[in-house]
Amino acid sequence: MRSASDTASARPEHFVPAGGRSKETWPEWFDRHSRTIFIAPAITMILIFAIFPTIASLIIAFSRIRPGPDGYIIKFVGLQNFNKQFIGNEQIHFLGRFNEMSVLGWIVSLTVIASMLWWFYNYFRQGFTIIGFIGRLITAAMMIGLALMFSGTVLSGNPWGTLGTTLFYVFVGCAIQFAIGLGLAFLCSQPIRGKAFFRVVFF
Repeated sequence: MRSASDTASARPEHFVPAGGRSKETWPEWFDRHSRTIFIAPAITMILIFAIFPTIASLIIAFSRIRPGPDGYIIKFVGLQNFNKQFIGNEQIHFLGRFNEMSVLGWIVSLTVIASMLWWFYNYFRQGFTIIGFIGRLITAAMMIGLALMFSGTVLSGNPWGTLGTTLFYVFVGCAIQFAIGLGLAFLCSQPIRGKAFFRVVFF
């Protein structure tokens, strides 16, 4: 026969008698919501610096903004801004000036197109999925578009536009940043004096 002390010791730590209420302590509440608390700052920063500016950029891209007497007048214009940039009067500023393409430009363009076709041929030989096909189609269209743009401007002696300048700084800047970061990481892993100090400074 079990005694009252054995029954009390057999109860779980957070045992609540019938009709009673367990008052949750602050450490218990913090432990239960710790995942949400620790991830909330990162999510908030992403919303502030990534998602909200993206939404604002999309609104501006499909709108025409004019200064008005009481502020700015925003008018939805659809794809008119994109038409100006790609085929309209702003094309020369965005994509560059396209005159006659040089022989080198034709060679580079045809080489890129042939490479993309060979890539699709090997993909269809190995298998086919809708998602994979759409992803490769978008990639091939971007590569061919960039090849035609640079072949018609830089490789043909014509000035390029702001898109080419932006892509140049993005690719070259990222390559330099990765090279510097890799070099600093390599130096921090070497047995040199003051390694801990330099790690703190680099970080």
